[in-house]
Amino acid sequence: DGNISSRVTMIKPVNQTTFAASQSMSASFPNGIVISLPADALADINGNIFSGTAILEVAYLGPTTPDYGSKLPGGDMMAINSDGDLRILESYGMIHAEFKTTSGDPLQIAPGFVAEVEVPVDPAMKANAPAVVPLWHFDEQDMIWKEEGSATLSGNKYVTTVSHFSWWNIDMPWIPAYIEGSVVNCSGIPVPFVQVKINNLYNVYTDVNGKFEYAVLPGVSFPVQVNYTPLGSSTPVVSNLVTVPPLTASQTYSIPTTIVIQCENY
Repeated sequence: DGNISSRVTMIKPVNQTTFAASQSMSASFPNGIVISLPADALADINGNIFSGTAILEVAYLGPTTPDYGSKLPGGDMMAINSDGDLRILESYGMIHAEFKTTSGDPLQIAPGFVAEVEVPVDPAMKANAPAVVPLWHFDEQDMIWKEEGSATLSGNKYVTTVSHFSWWNIDMPWIPAYIEGSVVNCSGIPVPFVQVKINNLYNVYTDVNGKFEYAVLPGVSFPVQVNYTPLGSSTPVVSNLVTVPPLTASQTYSIPTTIVIQCENY
């Protein structure tokens, strides 16, 4: 088998505020995020308390965010829970936050302090938002989400406290199911390194043999299709649409219908 290829566009912080680190602060952002911090709660990379002017930058990402799948840290929603078990996450909203000095030097929450965080529930998930949801941070070294704490629903937001900042994700964990399939062109030749969209949210790329595999949520039906516009082109690459039936946990489903890219598109 060839190697599975993936490409990820990391989302950049889109909102920021400036504040005096020597004073307590509560910052509200247009995307609904609220972050509150006590006075003298930031430290530099050497662990020294920072009391100057600090900058807080934040970004929000949820299932209704445009190009959600291409912006996911790590490229998927795989996670390790507190028991060390592999899970796939169903997100109710996630944020990225970072503190820095006005000269750009990184800051973190000092030992013994926590920040309170309010994260808006993604609009697509409000109707079934649980009262309490596990909290996950993205481990950039291991490139996977890891469980750490929980968040409580308050109105249309989840509220939690964190002792460090990176990506934080409010998600329900599930035992994953798996799909596998292949993509060919109109002449039946396998197409490598082409983007396949899963459930109109997530992206996976075919390997050198035109094959792909992906972990998915169990219990839901969803479409699978090649449908994207390559960089530098105005012509979309489109295939037939295949519907995957609801799967059980740990099931591997081989898509019986080959995904064929339309002749005029590739």
